[in-house]
Amino acid sequence: MALKLYPAVFGLVFLKEKKYRELVRLIVYSLLLLLVPFAFFGGVEGISAWIGNFFGPLQSAGDYGRIQYLRGAFYTLIRLLTGREEAIWSTVLTVGGCLVWAWLAWRSRSKTHTVFFLTCIMVLFPTGAYRYTLAYFCIPLVMMLKEEPEEESGHGFTAAVSALYGMIFTVPVWWLAVIPMERRYSLNILTSVEICLYLAIYVLIAVMMFAELAWPGLKNRRGTETWH
Repeated sequence: MALKLYPAVFGLVFLKEKKYRELVRLIVYSLLLLLVPFAFFGGVEGISAWIGNFFGPLQSAGDYGRIQYLRGAFYTLIRLLTGREEAIWSTVLTVGGCLVWAWLAWRSRSKTHTVFFLTCIMVLFPTGAYRYTLAYFCIPLVMMLKEEPEEESGHGFTAAVSALYGMIFTVPVWWLAVIPMERRYSLNILTSVEICLYLAIYVLIAVMMFAELAWPGLKNRRGTETWH
């Protein structure tokens, strides 16, 4: 699902750069890649089945504890805080969160921040997402590592973000080595390693959002590629 969302979400980059021809080309290619395979796999019935699956149980608010997508995280948080199951509010908050990320991507002068927030939408919006989709965060990570912070505060920010990235990509190794098997399934079908992973990614997102909104100097430091 995240792979299918890649061209749709990152089309905002073309729109931001006013590359309208490339944006139209992207839309056409995406529609062709979506619809042409159905000519060989089910035809119209296949399209109907796909639409049914898209709006069916697999795309529902989600089970309690499934925090690997944004709607499940809000669903779980609301239930933990209030004891109530609020599927509608989970959906509203999810749409609102994605709109905030899109706005941050649009306003940012940093390519790294723009790509990061678009990646957040791509990875955390689909309810069928699993932890392997976190690999997409390698894209803004590589871009960040190419930057050269000018001030000490920039070094500190890069170190903090790098530490959180380090957790995301190393937790499956050390966590599974030290946690007993009986404690690995903490919430429904979500394992303790996934809980740790997604807590790290949500903290990383909060840090990046704070940096974009509160530390404007970080976006314009020397060595950072900016949009023109």
